[in-house]
Amino acid sequence: MLVEIQSSVFKGKYIQNGKIPFRKGLNTIVANESTNNSTGKSSFLLAIDFAFGGNTYVTGGGKIIENVGHHVVNFTFEFKEEKFYYSRSTEDLNNVSVCDKSYSAIDKISLKEFQKRLAENYGFENESLTFRGAVSPYFRISHKSSKNLEEFLKGNSMENARDCVVNFEKLFDRYEEISAEKNNADDAAKAKETFNDAVKRNFIPTSIKTDSDLADVYENINQLKEELSELSRTNDKEILAIDSNNAEKLQALEKKYKSISVKKTRLENKIAVAEHSIEGLSSPTREELSVLQSFFPELNVKKVYAVEKFHESLTEVLKLQINDEIQYLKMNLNQTNLDFEAIKSEYEKVLPDGTLSKAAFDVYGKKYLELQRLYDCIENYKKGKLIALKDSAAKKELNKKEINVLDEIASQVNLNMAALNGHIHNGKWKNPTLKFFEPKTSNAKGVSRYSIISGTDKGDGTESANIVMFDLSILKQTKLPAIAHDLFVRNELDAERKEDCIKLYATEKEKQIFTAFRSIYNYSPEVQAIIEDSRVLKLSTNGGELYGTSKWVKK
Repeated sequence: MLVEIQSSVFKGKYIQNGKIPFRKGLNTIVANESTNNSTGKSSFLLAIDFAFGGNTYVTGGGKIIENVGHHVVNFTFEFKEEKFYYSRSTEDLNNVSVCDKSYSAIDKISLKEFQKRLAENYGFENESLTFRGAVSPYFRISHKSSKNLEEFLKGNSMENARDCVVNFEKLFDRYEEISAEKNNADDAAKAKETFNDAVKRNFIPTSIKTDSDLADVYENINQLKEELSELSRTNDKEILAIDSNNAEKLQALEKKYKSISVKKTRLENKIAVAEHSIEGLSSPTREELSVLQSFFPELNVKKVYAVEKFHESLTEVLKLQINDEIQYLKMNLNQTNLDFEAIKSEYEKVLPDGTLSKAAFDVYGKKYLELQRLYDCIENYKKGKLIALKDSAAKKELNKKEINVLDEIASQVNLNMAALNGHIHNGKWKNPTLKFFEPKTSNAKGVSRYSIISGTDKGDGTESANIVMFDLSILKQTKLPAIAHDLFVRNELDAERKEDCIKLYATEKEKQIFTAFRSIYNYSPEVQAIIEDSRVLKLSTNGGELYGTSKWVKK
């Protein structure tokens, strides 16, 4: 638990040595004034969040540093009857000092390492759940998140809704149940993305975009096959007309001539494609190349992987590789041209009348190569469709599995909220209901929509009361160590619900709740007693403010 927090800038007349102690259960910050003047209630809650590894105390827009100046915040945690002393400077948000009991620094660790230590000491076993990912959504403080009530799983307004749902699953130790489906969906999505990018970069040839295009290609194939067949029939007739002594030799030469003509044209096309690619080459990522190679094993990326400083030099390496390939292809083309001319010369010797011309073979080779290209386009189009189908199926399976898991968690939370609602509202208001919704589109990967519903009443008071019950339910059912609210400062609760919520806070005896009040005089004697008994910090105007003044707020 958080035992105390201390800073030299905490100068209020009710604060001794800048130190504020805490306890298990409810910890209240009270401004014994009915005025709306700022005394530092929300700022102190942000300082507590700072001790729990957050940064909004400095970055949240409350102008604390601008008016108070940079300073050090010291704090103590206790785990298994052992105390741990730390300090954080507002000038260095990336590191935390490990201290002795007088808060003299003896070591320095990263903020990430500090958060990891808190996670371990608070018993978080899921290493994939960060401590801030678990705690931040439940520290609902002004300047920290402007949309907490509408997007109540977010730790800050910039967080991705999908990530928030995943953190929620991890907090309940249910994420592993969907991890296999998520990994499959991630792999399928990456495969689709990589394939589409490879097509866009012309790494994979295909001119087919739709089934209509596919039908047109089949028509072109049939036409080419007819033309090739006609060329073959014509050539066969001409060969039969040749002297019988040379017929067998001519047939063999014809076959070799066709083969080398196709090879020649193919090499020329490869060189053209390579030269075109190198002109507009941008650097694909290592992951993109790896995924691409899994679908197209013939793609040579060994040289790329062997290069140090991969991301910096990848483009140049690819250019060098392609240039090497171009030179290799040109060497092959030169040799092929020599072979081509040799066969041509031999053929002309055997065919004195020139009945079977080189032009005929050239035409045949070009048409044959185009036929092969169209077959490749069809194969790649079908492969792309298969990849897209696998992507869609993986997403559907993930969404189906995940919504079942979330419904089970929600049912557990809803039972707890119903019990709390019955305790404080006595059946006056409908039970709040946590609900997760399936993605609106089949292309969505994972659940990201959620809500707390309470009949038709959507006023701020109802939403705030629902949030209190929700957070208390999460506090009771998970390893979440603490919650912090300034809902009472923001006057988002009506008088009756305020008292009910305070009574609920008071039922928590083991974990920690931090909350602030503008005034206690409008509450019943019973609730006033709860607040006073749990008060850890008293604030007021005229020197009783957290920082000893509020003049900078009044400007």
